[in-house]
Amino acid sequence: MKKEMKAYTEAKINHVTKKVLSLNWENPKVYGDFLAQVYFYVCHTTRILGAAGSRFPLHEQKLHLQCMRHAGEEKSHEQLSFLDLKTLGFKPTDFPELPATKALYRSAYYLIERESPMAIVGYAYFLEWLAVAAGLKLLEVVEPIYGQKAVKHLTVHAKEDPEHIVAVEEMIEKLPKECIPYLEEAVSTAAHQYERLLEEIQQRSASAKVKKAA
Repeated sequence: MKKEMKAYTEAKINHVTKKVLSLNWENPKVYGDFLAQVYFYVCHTTRILGAAGSRFPLHEQKLHLQCMRHAGEEKSHEQLSFLDLKTLGFKPTDFPELPATKALYRSAYYLIERESPMAIVGYAYFLEWLAVAAGLKLLEVVEPIYGQKAVKHLTVHAKEDPEHIVAVEEMIEKLPKECIPYLEEAVSTAAHQYERLLEEIQQRSASAKVKKAA
C-alpha cells in the first residue's frame, strides 16, 4: 500500500516541483503572491483536519486522533507566511485570493465530506511532501534574494516538519487497499489545483499592478 501510493505521489510531486522552480522568483510580486496564497489555504488546514477527524467512525479512532494531533501541530502556521509577507512589505490583501487557491482547499472539503474522510490522507501526503521536496529547492533560490526573515514558512515546512511525511506514510501502511482510490483522487486533485495556482500567480505577475502595504 505505502509503496504504491509513494510511487503514485512521487510522480505528481516531481511534476509540480518543476513548475514551482520555473517561476520568476526574483520578482517580489511573484514571491509575495505565493506567500499570500499559502496564507489563504493554510488558514483552512486545521479546519480541514477537523472536518476529516470528525467523520471517522468510532472503530477508526486512531485516524480520528491523528487528525486531531496534526491539527494541533498546524495551529497558527498561517502566521509564518503572514510574517514573511510583512518582511517583504506586503500584506495578504495586496494579492486577492486566486480561484485555484479556493479550489485547492474547497476540493479537500468536498472529498472529505462527500466521498470519504480518508481523502485527508492523500491531501496531507501531497502537501507535506511538496513542502519538503519543492520547499528545500525554493529556499536555495529565495533566501539569498530576500533574506532569512522572509523565508519562515519555507524553513519550517521544508526543514522542521519532514517527520509529518513519515507519519502519513505510517498511516497509509495500515490502511486497507480499498482506500487507495480515495487517496489517489485527493493527491491528483491537490496536484492539479496547486499547479494551476502557480500558473495563476505567473499570469498575474505579468499583468497586475500590486501595491505594497502602507
